[in-house]
Amino acid sequence: MNKKRVALVIIDGFGHTRKTIGNPVKEANISNILKFYKNNPHLYLNASEEFVGLTKGEPGSSEVGHMTIGAGYVSMQPYAFIEEKIKSKDIYQNKVILDAFDYAIKNNKKIHLVGQVSNAGIHSHMNHFYPFLEIAKKLNFNNIFIHAITDGRDTPIQSSPKYIKMFLDKFKELNVGALATISGRYYSMDRTSNYNRIEKSYDTMISHKGNSFKNPIKYLHDEYKYLKENNLPVTDEYIRPAYNETLGDSCKVTDGDIVIHLNLRADRAIEFSSILSNVDLQKKYLPNSKNVDIKFISLLFYANSVNGNVIYERLSLDNTLAKVLEANNKSQLRIAETEKFAHVTFFFDGAKKYDGIENPLIKNCKKVLIPSLSVNSYIDYPMLKAKEITDTFIKENDKNFYDFTLLNFANCDLVGHTANYNACIKALEIVDECIKRIYEYCKLNNIVLIITADHGNIEEVYKKNKTLNPSHTLNLVPFGIYGYPCKLKKEGSLANIAATILEILDIKKPSFMEEGLIIHES
Repeated sequence: MNKKRVALVIIDGFGHTRKTIGNPVKEANISNILKFYKNNPHLYLNASEEFVGLTKGEPGSSEVGHMTIGAGYVSMQPYAFIEEKIKSKDIYQNKVILDAFDYAIKNNKKIHLVGQVSNAGIHSHMNHFYPFLEIAKKLNFNNIFIHAITDGRDTPIQSSPKYIKMFLDKFKELNVGALATISGRYYSMDRTSNYNRIEKSYDTMISHKGNSFKNPIKYLHDEYKYLKENNLPVTDEYIRPAYNETLGDSCKVTDGDIVIHLNLRADRAIEFSSILSNVDLQKKYLPNSKNVDIKFISLLFYANSVNGNVIYERLSLDNTLAKVLEANNKSQLRIAETEKFAHVTFFFDGAKKYDGIENPLIKNCKKVLIPSLSVNSYIDYPMLKAKEITDTFIKENDKNFYDFTLLNFANCDLVGHTANYNACIKALEIVDECIKRIYEYCKLNNIVLIITADHGNIEEVYKKNKTLNPSHTLNLVPFGIYGYPCKLKKEGSLANIAATILEILDIKKPSFMEEGLIIHES
């Protein structure tokens, strides 16, 4: 009997819907993907809301999806965790927060709140800013400023005026707080070492370089005109950093100030937070910028490169598929490009970094990083690194026997976020070509192939009224198996995938995991 091998392919952002309007999946030539599901056992899985540890109405994400797949059970996700801390009033008694205010009051320093401003709950939520403003009001502390990062990917593309107005209204209601800067997430939430982008946001906060505004709402609308005139995507993501000139130097981030980053997810907070909190990194990556020595605090833990305090420890999972495979002497291979590498490693491993420093390396686990393209937008580059990922999958499996291979195609998610219909079709067709190669390789080499997704996105890029929708969706995601004849249940979630993989590999499912998706007939 041949030893079984399993390859898990995650088509990031590939949801399922019967809708045809605004759905590039219906128009794209993805015959290989469609044949795969048609000719093999398949079903559609829940990938959002309470099925993956989120709140009702909240769409899934790459972080949540990979954590849930990798864990094999539902765990409370950061958004729900912080919401509970606010609801229980725990955040209002948090020692790190209260010590920060005490320090600022005694030393006449400012408190700066940094984070993405929206109600998406993916990278952040506006509600998580409000307790800090309420504490400031209670302490009669007026030296608190917000540095808003505009979204446009997890929210409608030009929705930031609405969110900024909500902040302005909150300032009036509480009679505390002010808007110091605005910056699109393109500049403040990079995760692929584009320090030229980080520099622009940093210099705006520290030195008031670049654009400025008197009326933030007017500035946003002016930026939409600028982006359109310069043939750039007219979305909140690309709003150029600007400071509030009516506040003058009073809102600059200066030595000794406290900066609190309120993003939930680590992947797009690490770079900016590392720079802000570390003078040595400022000198290294931003040699032309002014250095600032601040006291940094993050809502959750981001990375060891971030110096400072953490308000709440990030929930990490010790029991995961990766650790079960390791305990059973199974070899692993992980492949992704930079944009999704953390998802097939850190998040898949339960928000734990098995790097030999923080935690011992996972035995017999090879991780291959394919550098992502450094581009302004993926509209013109829908291929991303799909071909290279496929080449690596074949090359690495030719060289070594891997019991379990995990790879991620980022195309459908990253291009889906552009909401550009034609680019989405190209992205889908590129992934389809790669799926064909992987399927043929698995067939030739007796590898069980599972193809699924972590959340929806590309299947709804605009609505009936033609409003662009760059955000994740609540749609189910497909799941199919080739090379393992079986019947599958009619429904399930991402949390059922790990147990299914273990069953294929003849490994007993641990008690902490959800049931698998395979039906056993008595």
